[in-house]
Amino acid sequence: MEANAGGLDYPFVFDYKVRAGDFDAKFTTDLSCKFGPDEDSRALTMETVGRRIEFTWQKKYNRNFVRVIKYDWPTPEDKATGTVTFTLDYRVVFNIVLDDHGVVHFERDQSASKFALDLTSDQGWLPDLGGFEHEIKGRILGFYEPKFKEVLRHLEAPKSIDTFVLRNLLFPGENALQLSQAFVPGDLAVYGEIDPLRTATVLSPSRRIVGANSKIQFSLDPQPQAVTWSAKDVDGGVVLGDVITPQGLFTAPARDKLSDGMLTVLVTATAELNGKKDVRSSSLVTVVESMIAVNPIFSSCGAGKSVELSAVSMDGAALKWSVVSSIGSTLKAVEGKPNEYILIAGATGNFDNAVPIVCDVVEVANPATGEVATLNVVVVKGNMLTPKMTADSDLKAGRVRFELYDASDLIYDPADYDITWTLFGGHGALDSKTGMYTAPAVTPVNGLAVIAASLKDGRNYFSCFVAMPLPLAHYAELIKGVDNTLCGRRINDTLLGVDV
Repeated sequence: MEANAGGLDYPFVFDYKVRAGDFDAKFTTDLSCKFGPDEDSRALTMETVGRRIEFTWQKKYNRNFVRVIKYDWPTPEDKATGTVTFTLDYRVVFNIVLDDHGVVHFERDQSASKFALDLTSDQGWLPDLGGFEHEIKGRILGFYEPKFKEVLRHLEAPKSIDTFVLRNLLFPGENALQLSQAFVPGDLAVYGEIDPLRTATVLSPSRRIVGANSKIQFSLDPQPQAVTWSAKDVDGGVVLGDVITPQGLFTAPARDKLSDGMLTVLVTATAELNGKKDVRSSSLVTVVESMIAVNPIFSSCGAGKSVELSAVSMDGAALKWSVVSSIGSTLKAVEGKPNEYILIAGATGNFDNAVPIVCDVVEVANPATGEVATLNVVVVKGNMLTPKMTADSDLKAGRVRFELYDASDLIYDPADYDITWTLFGGHGALDSKTGMYTAPAVTPVNGLAVIAASLKDGRNYFSCFVAMPLPLAHYAELIKGVDNTLCGRRINDTLLGVDV
């Protein structure tokens, strides 16, 4: 699993004195880091290494710096340039432990986790900077360590997974789950068959994944008499009502019934066969919001650049791709990979000068069912501003508002500038003047809100955008954690996106 967007924005400025404190000096460089991949560095990555799970963020950048010493008149200022190498290594490790009782534990290994960074110069540090090396590195560490730890503060693995409970208590009565496969990391996916212990009839299909509101016709072999049907939520949190007919026709619940985007239903047939009463057979039905899985649901790139997209239908159906774009963006199939396409963004010349940011909408459709899933790709050009969440935002209540800041962290007062806010993509409502966004009452599949702002300063136009997953209340801690660190000043530095 790799991050494909987002990062920490850090224009580094160090003011100091030279010549016994007589003259002012300034050292500046860009120490921003991306969560996504770079030309020579990997993305923020989660992977399995032997019997443990590792989250790693390793970056190495060569950045230009400028050092200026301002002497008194008539001596001109002394300006020097060069290159600094900035390296960052952050690692969080979880050990996978199986105890004697068949319980799987994920234990955070503090001794194997680490946070380290370094800054070196191709000139061995300028002579007037040598004494400040430790102070410079201390400031950089003081910026990065708390911010990145805050972003990953909620990075936790499940406390434990008891396979005994899964096999013996999930299907009480006359059936048991016979495990055959299990996968980690991420969700622990366990597959098996509901094996009849005393039944003489078999329910088909025995396992199925379907979309919300879909229908399944169940059958029994051999066909018994006096069949009654029942369906229940395995977790017991959802009351399903009459979702299966006396003839065994099952209708999957609507999307608003799906907690966390999915629901597992146990369908049971009880009948009489050859004089034996209470003969039973059961089936598992997993109901999902959408049968089309897209990745990523949101991405961004610069004008003329490209981004990779993927989509797959859970029933194996062939999908049809199309793009709606105001700047002439196109889609290109990836040879040998029918589920992957590349979006090639329109060129800079295709933009309206007053609108340096657009949202391309890629639609992926299943022609057989009519289901359509969307992927949003924001394409930007020109100067980007920094949006920050305001104090009157209430994520739990589904409301959020942003203000605009320049590179020096100074706010743009709406009374002095022509600022327009737009709901650029996704769902919800937005006040174009105040920038207050209100999330929809019902969150759609792959819910997302892309908010854009445009600012006119004389003859110049500036923009920014913020992409947030929905519902806001569910992702409140994540959005708060990345506020002020994931921003729109650089392409791909606005949303924390994850490829799974």
